Amino acid sequence: CDMPVDPTDEQPQDFRLIRLMLSADSPLVGKTPVTSGLRDNYDALVLAVLRGDDYIDSEPNLRFLAGDILYLVGNPARLDSLK
Repeated sequence: CDMPVDPTDEQPQDFRLIRLMLSADSPLVGKTPVTSGLRDNYDALVLAVLRGDDYIDSEPNLRFLAGDILYLVGNPARLDSLK
C-alpha cells in the first residue's frame, strides 16, 4: 500500500550498527539493557550480546559482563559518544 508523503512529516534519522566491547571497568558491567541507560541517554537499542562464542538475543533482564560485545543500533552521533 502506497502512502502519500507529507512534506511536513519529520524525516527519518540515519541509524548505525556498532559493536561495543565492555571492559572490566565499564560502567555498563552488571547492568541490564533496561538499567544501563543506553536507550534513554544515547538513543541506542541493544540488539544482541556476544558472550564468548554465543550470541544472545537482547533480553531486558540480561546482565552485562566484562568481555561482552554489545551490538547496538542508533543515531551515529550519539553512538560515537559511547566509544
